[in-house]
Amino acid sequence: MELSLWDTAGQEEFDRLRALSYDDTQAIMLCFSVDSKDSLENVESKWLAEIGENCPGAKIVVVALKCDLREEASDEKDDGSNTQQQPKPVITYSEGLEVAKRINALRYLGVFTRP
Repeated sequence: MELSLWDTAGQEEFDRLRALSYDDTQAIMLCFSVDSKDSLENVESKWLAEIGENCPGAKIVVVALKCDLREEASDEKDDGSNTQQQPKPVITYSEGLEVAKRINALRYLGVFTRP
């Protein structure tokens, strides 16, 4: 068994290089940041088609990054300490899970940036 992890750039100029990393791929971790609606939208609008074209049949795991920001946003709401600034909206667990279900992902996971 061999495990290789590739962090591939999403910019258009890397499209050709990224295609080289798909050989023999059996599983893909599609990551998005909970503080970026665009990154979650790209899971369906960009990455799903590219995966289908380059490695059909690969299992997909959707991973939410920076999940601790959800707790921080909730804490700020609860204590009312940030009355002048609106907290940046974050993608909820349910929103991420809904996308994972729509694309038939094997799993939906969350990762925290702080221990």
